[in-house]
Amino acid sequence: MTQMPTTGAGAALDPDPAGADRGSTRFRLPTRRDVLGIDPFIVAVVLIPLALGLAAHVWWDRLFFPDSRYYLVMTYRDMGYDAASALATQQKVTGFPAAPWYFAASDPVWRMVQPRMLYPLLSVPFVWATGPRLGMIAVPVLSSLVTVAACARLTQRLYGPAAALIAAGALAASITVTDLAVALTDPVAMALVALVLLNLPIRRRIQGHNHVWLAVLAVALCLTRQTTSVLLGLVAAGLVWALMPARRGERGQRRDWLIATAVVSTVTVSGQLINTLLAPYDISVEFLLASHQRSMSAALAHLPTMAWQITKAEAGMMARTDVPLTMLAIGAAIYVVTTAREVDAWLLVGGSLGTYALMLANGFPSFLRYECVLFPLAALCAAGLLRRWLPEPPRRVPRQCGPPAEKPPGRWRVRYLAVASIAVCGSGIAWSATHGSASLVGDVPTAPAAAAALPGTPGAAVPVKAVSTQTVLRDAVEQAVRAYQVHDVGGLIRYFDWRHPLRYVPAGPGDPGWSTRMADGSSVIHYGDFVEMAPVQVAAGLSRSGRCVPQSLRVTSRRVDEYGEDVTFTIADRSGQVHRGRATVLYPTRASSPGTISELVYEP
Repeated sequence: MTQMPTTGAGAALDPDPAGADRGSTRFRLPTRRDVLGIDPFIVAVVLIPLALGLAAHVWWDRLFFPDSRYYLVMTYRDMGYDAASALATQQKVTGFPAAPWYFAASDPVWRMVQPRMLYPLLSVPFVWATGPRLGMIAVPVLSSLVTVAACARLTQRLYGPAAALIAAGALAASITVTDLAVALTDPVAMALVALVLLNLPIRRRIQGHNHVWLAVLAVALCLTRQTTSVLLGLVAAGLVWALMPARRGERGQRRDWLIATAVVSTVTVSGQLINTLLAPYDISVEFLLASHQRSMSAALAHLPTMAWQITKAEAGMMARTDVPLTMLAIGAAIYVVTTAREVDAWLLVGGSLGTYALMLANGFPSFLRYECVLFPLAALCAAGLLRRWLPEPPRRVPRQCGPPAEKPPGRWRVRYLAVASIAVCGSGIAWSATHGSASLVGDVPTAPAAAAALPGTPGAAVPVKAVSTQTVLRDAVEQAVRAYQVHDVGGLIRYFDWRHPLRYVPAGPGDPGWSTRMADGSSVIHYGDFVEMAPVQVAAGLSRSGRCVPQSLRVTSRRVDEYGEDVTFTIADRSGQVHRGRATVLYPTRASSPGTISELVYEP
């Protein structure tokens, strides 16, 4: 009988060590096969419980938020539904109202959401199969699973299965990852960044098919969220790492990072420029509004204070509500500080800087929504820290009688992959651009009422009742005076549709719309775009800086139609001076609404 060699512990563990007699199978262990590059034990311990947790989340938790109304309408229009049916269905599902002017070409929120066509388009087959409630959550749930699976595969390749099990397990146990599986685009962006990491030259050489996938993923991110700074920060940090003098002899690494950076940067910047041309969105205006400053210089001076406030709020929320994610963040920070020579530490720094730029432009805490694209990187760096204390994984010796090693795709396969990717991406963009991502209306006027209500357009709502225009204007001015004097803006928004434009006269420099005034001193704004103190500045223009006496308001002439009234009025201030003006009031389309003011302009 042939004996197995006994020259060391490895001989007993190796299924087929070099030089062994392959005629004996008595002590041979079964060969372990990875599942999509992931240890099957990790799949059983991490991914299956995560799937069950996500199912419970879908069953019990809140799934739709205000922005979800846009994506649900886009999905139904991608399915071929008319605008009226899409608007009616979304309100039944989400509970949030949406009118045609929410999807107007002039609306800044719609211009921001309009390019995000990937998530609604991917949701079409799921909504068709299971209905809107489950169908709109399918893609976010799958995105969370893909994020953790990609993280497990990458960490296993770099640091072994033990580190991958702990890091991916902590990410899967994060309540934030589960809670992000809602009808928003954030989980899709998180999954795409995780897949980008899989195709970057992180301690390995990459080939043509990786470059194609990087380009496709960059396009997908452009169609998911405005994350240009994140991807640019990520690849730029990797390129800087590769160009450092310590890697002067590693020409292959330099070449791979240079090509990857060129591909990602070209696609991302081009995509952002196209989005800006087709759906202009002025981030500088949003930055000023979020900073509550009147000039860019003042906003930049206020930047450190705002950065500290955002950081404190986000870090505090994570520490209070998500222990696993907090431990990953701490481990990743320690790894970055103590291991500056490793590429994953540089990637986390570059990605964090790009993400922080988005957070500062946003101006207020996002409840970890903007930071979620960093979760896979944080898990990767935390796994690198864990690897210092974990034992070396057993080396697997390839079996000579097994299948041959997989060959990299040939050039013809890369070309076919590129052509197929262009065809699929182009078809999807063309369909969504003419369906779900097409504006319902052009620029929405503020007056007269017949035009401001968009009668005859898809989804236009017929008023439920007529109201007294004089009462609506008097009550709105009263709320404006209160907002200006005691900074109580709670009741003012009842008189302005969140998305319908409003024409008013700004009271002074720096007030919303001051730089876009017309000949009569008026300007068109969207009241719902302003946060915190900005409505007080709008209230100053609506109440003559709090001097108007609401009870003195009198309507002097009116033109009435089915949708509202266009009136002229007089109102006195506290000094007794009488002011004249014009206003447009739209009759309410919901019983709980007092009516919508789309124009309130005082004569010079």
